[in-house]
Amino acid sequence: LMLAEVAGFLILLVLGTPLPTWLAIAAGFTLLVNWLSTFLWQVPLHARLQRGETDAINTLIRSNWLRTVCWTIRAVLACLMLLAAMQGGK
Repeated sequence: LMLAEVAGFLILLVLGTPLPTWLAIAAGFTLLVNWLSTFLWQVPLHARLQRGETDAINTLIRSNWLRTVCWTIRAVLACLMLLAAMQGGK
């Protein structure tokens, strides 16, 4: 799903969909934060859990809030991007 999210964002940009600059920047920023958080923070924590280090569970739960907030914001931004695309960037 994360790859589909990137693909959708890139398609909008490559097709030259008229989006307000602030919207494209905000959407790209939240996408970047989610990817960095996932691969630099959550993946190593999952690896620790797989090794049996159960103390990592609380850190994983707390750190997931960043992704939850970013994906919630991205959902709103995605709706705004679709709306802007349908209206021709107005």
